[in-house]
Amino acid sequence: MTDLFRTELPVLVVDDITARPEQQQAIFDLMTGPYAELAATRQLHLKQSLVLPPFERSGHASQLLFVWEYPSLNALWQARMTEESDTQLAALWAQVNELSLRRTRRLGRPEPMQGCGREPVAPPPVAESVAAVRRILFVAPSTEIDSATQAQWVAAATAFPGAVRSQAGFNEGYSFLLGQMTWDISTPATVSLDDLLAALPTGAQLTDAIELGETLGSGVREPQIAGIKRTILLQATPSLGADQLAALEQTTDETPHFITDLRNWRFSRVARSHGTTPWTHCVEQEVFDAAVFMTSYLNHPFHWAIVDRYFHPEGHERSAVAFCHTLYPIARSTLAEPPRR
Repeated sequence: MTDLFRTELPVLVVDDITARPEQQQAIFDLMTGPYAELAATRQLHLKQSLVLPPFERSGHASQLLFVWEYPSLNALWQARMTEESDTQLAALWAQVNELSLRRTRRLGRPEPMQGCGREPVAPPPVAESVAAVRRILFVAPSTEIDSATQAQWVAAATAFPGAVRSQAGFNEGYSFLLGQMTWDISTPATVSLDDLLAALPTGAQLTDAIELGETLGSGVREPQIAGIKRTILLQATPSLGADQLAALEQTTDETPHFITDLRNWRFSRVARSHGTTPWTHCVEQEVFDAAVFMTSYLNHPFHWAIVDRYFHPEGHERSAVAFCHTLYPIARSTLAEPPRR
């Protein structure tokens, strides 16, 4: 099978740092010393550095470029798994940020990659004007239940009386909240969360819930899909400026136009969050097989070179402070029908 994304090829990382006056040497020493040593433990090696100009000019900023290399895309993702909770890494970047006026980090390869560009898609469904509240609930059984009882839960959720639409499933694969159910439902506003929980056949506890607001983007490639529904919750960094928030939203909206194994999708702002985390955005994706998320989704350059910069702890554009996702099996699409206004 052809490896379109050339996962065996090296990935280059370019750090561009503007040093505060009189801090050129301090940044150079940090990046080529402690940071390079830590990076090497994750197969990220310094290939080249460039200092512009190569001396301190009193009272003036200077520029430092560092080019690093992962031996393969797989090495990048192996390193990525350990970086979220690495306090040493966070401390090093805090030092660099203190010494610099600005910095950027970009990922790429020496040559253009073919077959990875944006692909056209049919216009999304036109929103219907229907008086319904669209919610997504994350529900935990009060006690452990077997697969037969899980099926009863799903049947009860799907058949909720008066629902405009309802579909549910128990989280599987590498979801957060394993053993819990994700429930997509549109109902009249008079239906409460307690009403929904009371419809389930055994004791249920609400882990989290959101009400969806404005739809920022959507698309349908496979209206008859049967496969996997993924729900992603994001909390944008509260201090984001309007331009930063717009960049995060634009990039998220663009993703399925490049990663075409995402067959159906919707990207929304969260109108109301009922849990302990004040979620701001919800991404919904439908695919034929969950393996997509560990292959063509993960390895597409739009993901690792662009999208991940908004979530990576080393990225200067990091824009989200919380993330949660769940996957559950679907026999029909939850997204192929028009969104509600």
